[in-house]
Amino acid sequence: MTLRPGEAAVSGLAWRNTTEFGEAVTVPYVRVRAEAGSDPVMVAPHLDLGTTGELGVRAWRKDEGGSGAGRPDA
Repeated sequence: MTLRPGEAAVSGLAWRNTTEFGEAVTVPYVRVRAEAGSDPVMVAPHLDLGTTGELGVRAWRKDEGGSGAGRPDA
């Protein structure tokens, strides 16, 4: 995907704690790269992945409705 100046893209992170067994996994930050080989940007949402330790990532898509910040589906 290529963005023009002023355009934005959004993705999504999803995690679930589906079991009460095992040790909880906490993720203090996520590194995001615009493209392979580019410098990463660090985002610090402090994710509690529970005992699953799994983080799902939705594919990037153009944000047709604005910045995407604060939207639950962003």
